[in-house]
Amino acid sequence: MSLPHVSLLTAEGLRFERGGRVIFDNVALTVQPGDRIAITGPSGSGKTSLLSVLAGIAAPAAGTVLRAGQRVTPGTLPAGTAAVLQGYGLVALLTAAENVEIVLRAQGIAPEQAMTAASETLAELGLGEYQDHLVQELSGGQQQRVAVARALAARPELLIADEPTAEQDPVTRELVVARLLAVPAHGGALVLATHDPDVAERCDRIVSLAHHLQVHTAAGLGLERRAGWVDAPSRLVDRAEPATTGALRRAGARRRDDGGHYRGQGDRRQPRPAQDRRGPARR
Repeated sequence: MSLPHVSLLTAEGLRFERGGRVIFDNVALTVQPGDRIAITGPSGSGKTSLLSVLAGIAAPAAGTVLRAGQRVTPGTLPAGTAAVLQGYGLVALLTAAENVEIVLRAQGIAPEQAMTAASETLAELGLGEYQDHLVQELSGGQQQRVAVARALAARPELLIADEPTAEQDPVTRELVVARLLAVPAHGGALVLATHDPDVAERCDRIVSLAHHLQVHTAAGLGLERRAGWVDAPSRLVDRAEPATTGALRRAGARRRDDGGHYRGQGDRRQPRPAQDRRGPARR
């Protein structure tokens, strides 16, 4: 007899309030191994609050969060979960390497292995020459990458990241995104919040808090592709925030058909024919 399938994370009916104001309500999310999920929405829509609830750091006003079938207790990061949240949570008086190592040592990893894993992960994020620097000596972008390295080195089943590229330049941004997107390739799952349409479009599902939309895809956008074509519900293109609409439009969801969908030819766009600007021929 086969065992029932258990999701990595299941959230149902989540509501979060702050100061008597409802930040989000009736949010549901299921995360399976291999998922790459982008949470989008304008500032104030509740992205950070949602990630905090999913990570067990904050308590919802209503609803439940299950991690591998077990109810998440607020205030406790579930086993097998790593989080990169705003503020980073680094120890300022430790070096970059030591901040990564202490998490690995807490998992029972031997000191030598922890040192090696910390060094390798920091180097992959362009911090090899800074690993012996105190965190307080690093820039904000470097500190953010240390926090990402700490999460990656732990090899979590579920990695939750809040705006992990917000302080990165184009080069380091690509280092961070590539390493985060590789987590699901090893059987884990990634849930991240972002304002960046380029990051959102490289995920498999886009969840818009602003408009209560979830869009699924097999091609990295929340779009269904058939023979190179994308098919996006027009309500998503019309109403979603820039991080979502930007991802859709970059995929070619540009013109609306009679079925209420925007259709385009993905990244294989054809150049427009040159217009004749000479005006009508004179007789």
